[in-house]
Amino acid sequence: MSYCNTGFSLLGRVIEVATGEVFDAAIRTRLFEPLGLTHTATLPEDVLRFRAAIGHIEPPGRDQTTAPAWGLPRTAGPAGGICSTPADVLRFAQLHLHGGEGIVSGDSVRAMQEQQVVVPERRRRDLVPLLGARLVDLRVGRAHRDWPRRRHDRPDGVPARRARRRALRSSC
Repeated sequence: MSYCNTGFSLLGRVIEVATGEVFDAAIRTRLFEPLGLTHTATLPEDVLRFRAAIGHIEPPGRDQTTAPAWGLPRTAGPAGGICSTPADVLRFAQLHLHGGEGIVSGDSVRAMQEQQVVVPERRRRDLVPLLGARLVDLRVGRAHRDWPRRRHDRPDGVPARRARRRALRSSC
């Protein structure tokens, strides 16, 4: 099981059919407004009332420039068109921590927090060849295939990979 934009777009359409409203209006009136999420929006014209970031691209051989388009098409909105602030995201998290707060039923909150599918564990090295994926070790900021290949590249003689694993375990 993995994340799927198409699945979330279809879910947005289900919300539209079930509520009789377009997705943007349904999520605003049924979730954003009751929770008091004053800086959360789905439409560009609403987002641009606040401070908003835009993506950048770096075409080969040219300087970095702003992306030619902002956001996603409306049909893909449910799959990632929600823009928010950290404060509003934390307020949304409270909904899940406090049993739905009368906006979502307690049964729904519990269902959202239950494991729905058992996903087999895969080791990091098993994932690298899939579809040319390139894993990034965020702790050191280097791509997986660029990790040091030398056995001992620390003064204390601890192999770099083992040291990173230890650091990850101690930070969890």
